[in-house]
Amino acid sequence: MVLTNFINYYQWNRAHVNHHLYKNGAIYSSDIIFTNLDSTLVNKFDVITCAAPDYNSANFDDISYDTACEVLNNRMYFVKAIAEENHVENLILGAWGAGAFGFRRTEVAKMWYQV
Repeated sequence: MVLTNFINYYQWNRAHVNHHLYKNGAIYSSDIIFTNLDSTLVNKFDVITCAAPDYNSANFDDISYDTACEVLNNRMYFVKAIAEENHVENLILGAWGAGAFGFRRTEVAKMWYQV
């Protein structure tokens, strides 16, 4: 529901597809309430929404895996800077960009570790 307030962000992102690698842009949302299905467990978290590069689609535009990895690594530093700017104490990360976007999950984990 929160992200529906950011139509301009999604319009900007669609206008800057950049061979499916996108550009550095993000939404920082604070105090988002998460609950389990029966609402017995309620937690608040801050959330950073940021598009990962889509190597699987970029590959059709002859973008090399190494180039896509450079963009992903840069995007990781961008997300880290947002977290630091907002004094985030604990940052929970996943294999962002792996799976459907075509990056190898072990490489994504290593990149996050280095960032």
